[in-house]
Amino acid sequence: MVVYLDVLIIVNILIDYFLLRLTGFIIKEKPKPFRILSASFLGGGLSLLILLPKLNGLLQIAFCIISCLILCGISFGFKPMKKFFRSFVILFCASNLFGGVIISLKLLRNPNGIYIKNSVVYFNISPLILIVSASVYYIGAVILKYIFEKNGKYSENCTITAYLENSCITLKGIVDTGNSLTDMFGISEIIITDKKSLDGIIKNKDLSSRYRSIPIKTVMGSSLLDGYRFDKAEITTEKAKKKIDSPVFAISKENIDGDYNAIVSPRSLL
Repeated sequence: MVVYLDVLIIVNILIDYFLLRLTGFIIKEKPKPFRILSASFLGGGLSLLILLPKLNGLLQIAFCIISCLILCGISFGFKPMKKFFRSFVILFCASNLFGGVIISLKLLRNPNGIYIKNSVVYFNISPLILIVSASVYYIGAVILKYIFEKNGKYSENCTITAYLENSCITLKGIVDTGNSLTDMFGISEIIITDKKSLDGIIKNKDLSSRYRSIPIKTVMGSSLLDGYRFDKAEITTEKAKKKIDSPVFAISKENIDGDYNAIVSPRSLL
């Protein structure tokens, strides 16, 4: 098959754009359009790998992993590490799902307009048809996510009002099933935030009696987080409001960037 470079690059720019938009939608991140477009154009440029001799399976997997890491870093940032890792996993899975659908279509139907080499897909079709097809794929994925979130009890944002002595502070939170931190004594709920979000309420206070050291385990290994016991907190979602006595606010070692600055465990709403 004759591969036209302009069609190849445009096709892969569009594919990467929709996959990155889908990733951002799933992780609830809205990066600046410039970042998404920059990553998409880079992905289009990387599609020139199709012109090289056929690579073995391991090299193709390595290329896919490295590409996803780079595109996620450009689109969503490399920090905090948890957000970066989540975006990478979702983009990697979405890309492979998309590729699997295309490969299945080629094996079942063997259409003349599809060519796959070195994990790069080439469609010998008009850009209009490609845009419509990619849009349908994106809209379908968004609808499925909406259905799953609607049926999921804890996939939602929340507002956290924390009280410490005579002061209070309001944080924008997200209820995350990935947050399974628990007080080793089973007494307190733990809410993760970052230092800059708590500076306004803990600065210039003697909190030595409220200090807690919280062990955590992540994909990067085990470590300890500094934490402080507050007097109480109120967690408000669209459907409920929960009061928590003596919660511990654990301070993340990295800033929490995005539309929220605190992470709540679903258990806190029970």
